[in-house]
Amino acid sequence: MVIGIFSYSDELGGGVNHLERTLTLFPAKRFIFMMPKDKLENFRSKITALKEEQMLKTLDNAVALPPIQGYIKSVYGIFKYGSILSSEIKKYGVDFIYFPFTNQYFPLAFQLSRIRWTQLLQLSPGVGSLIFEEGHGYELFRKNFKFIFNYGESKAIKTYLRLLIYQFLAFKRPLLTVSESIGYEMKKIGINLNLYTVKPGNGVDTCYDGTDKNIDLIFYARLIPQKGIYDFLKVVKKMTYVNAVIAGFASETVKNEINQYLTKNSLKNRVKLMTNLTSKESAELLKSSKVFVYPTRLDAFPLVVLESLSCGTPVVSYSIPAIRMNYLTDAVIKVKPLDVGSLITETQSILKNEKWVELGKKGKEYASKYKWESVATAEWRILEEIYGAS
Repeated sequence: MVIGIFSYSDELGGGVNHLERTLTLFPAKRFIFMMPKDKLENFRSKITALKEEQMLKTLDNAVALPPIQGYIKSVYGIFKYGSILSSEIKKYGVDFIYFPFTNQYFPLAFQLSRIRWTQLLQLSPGVGSLIFEEGHGYELFRKNFKFIFNYGESKAIKTYLRLLIYQFLAFKRPLLTVSESIGYEMKKIGINLNLYTVKPGNGVDTCYDGTDKNIDLIFYARLIPQKGIYDFLKVVKKMTYVNAVIAGFASETVKNEINQYLTKNSLKNRVKLMTNLTSKESAELLKSSKVFVYPTRLDAFPLVVLESLSCGTPVVSYSIPAIRMNYLTDAVIKVKPLDVGSLITETQSILKNEKWVELGKKGKEYASKYKWESVATAEWRILEEIYGAS
């Protein structure tokens, strides 16, 4: 059995981090990692900058597929690339593709090209996540989709129709997920898929002690609105006595937008913006922080929460399914989604009463159960089962 693991993503974030770690732990001679040449080169430069030596070794053995840049801009182009991929994988004796990302166009391209495939859903397809949970079917989908992504009715209808097509083409096909919240959210919006949840769906490296906690609040995630960066800044703005750090991957455009917000709201002297850090640098910041305020509205099993807990830093977050169903610990304080007032109240309570000390200990104990070796073993076992049954 040789599985072709296909990725086109050169973006850095939780989903790619999951891929990095599992690839270094999967049985080396049982899979071939494949990326379009242009994406592979860009990804390699980013991994080199982050000094991720293990992943660099995996990239050295990766198969460079034809460049994808000319195809990725349209649905037709993605379907066309699927036929190219179908031809390419035969050269390497691969007849089964594992696509470890939540994207519906590529699986549809695989289907049209008659490639045997499965994928790992790291977000709920289409909707991403559920902020609102009252209701069912398209109306529930539309409400969440429009709010989270700021798209109109036409885009919502097209995306939901694509989900229905995806459901039809993936009928009875086993698909992997990192979280049971994905199955729950899909059923809520009226989409039924045959899902196998990887348990555990994420792992975390041990974060060692030794740093004084001199940062009151931290935000640590990709710097996009859906992860709650601006709700975090609302919390900091109201808590005038705290200092804070923003850490995460961001483009120059986003960095400029956040800096403009900080200047406009007189937060420059209390908030430090640090972007595109190495894993070690990020861990140092987490260890130095008392509370991670994470008002996310787009997640399935957020790795950043595990990383924070491993570093002894409790989390205050919105109680979306991804948080509520995966983090069964007092070290993750959950408040009603979009309730910034409760975010502030809970964060103030942790700081005022120094609850972060005890909660930090509980968080470290909880996170210690989540090992990348366990994730890779569980994920590969499901892949073997699916491959054998397909």
